[in-house]
Amino acid sequence: MNKNRRDITTMVLFGLAAVLLVLGTAGTSQAALTYFSENYTAQIQVYDIGVTLTENGNDISWRNYTGSGDVWNENTGELLADMLDEAAGEKLIPGKAYPEALSVKNSGTIDQYVRVMVYRYWVDEEGNKTTELSPELIDLNLTGSGWVKDEQASTDERTVLYYTGVLAPGETAPAFSDTITIDSSVAKKFKETRETTGSGTVVTTAYAYDGYQFILEAETDAVQTHNAADAIKSAWGVDVSIGSGGGLSLQN
Repeated sequence: MNKNRRDITTMVLFGLAAVLLVLGTAGTSQAALTYFSENYTAQIQVYDIGVTLTENGNDISWRNYTGSGDVWNENTGELLADMLDEAAGEKLIPGKAYPEALSVKNSGTIDQYVRVMVYRYWVDEEGNKTTELSPELIDLNLTGSGWVKDEQASTDERTVLYYTGVLAPGETAPAFSDTITIDSSVAKKFKETRETTGSGTVVTTAYAYDGYQFILEAETDAVQTHNAADAIKSAWGVDVSIGSGGGLSLQN
């Protein structure tokens, strides 16, 4: 997708979905994929875990072991790349819900628990994050299908979700979102200028947020099911309960 600056009337905006292996502390990447806690390296091979982020049924980003040495099959993709048909000149319509079914697939070889962190925010014409527009104007509709939101860790900009079931190898969790909508109010604020010429008065109307972009990012993490409560506490810093059937619940 062309990432050149676009105005709010076209709304051809972008998001990133990155999945990166992080051992130890996370770096400065926009998105990070944590496979396991260092405290549990003796209990599991990192090569056994693989995770794929899916969008509308398509694999977007993944990191999977190839089975040879320290060689990984990985891809960092882009969210919302097919949101609009730019070749046909399609323009985003504020207030319209667009399909955005996001989920996580276990592309490894062992059972795992997964977490997703979704970020939504706005940047101005220079690409700087801005608070002039609320993240809540970017409405990613959450389904609640098998996912629980960590209210304590979530903010207006960041939403933290845990899949409550065990994700088996090859299994894709139910989508945690289904649509994305940009609130119609962003197109209702405009500036009007008047210029008097020899032919009369020329009135020019421009949207107040011309050049602004919205950003949607997603991170996904996986933890092995062995000694799960302790592993999750060490890797993610949260207390969970694991039921007899493997179901995960947050202890908030």
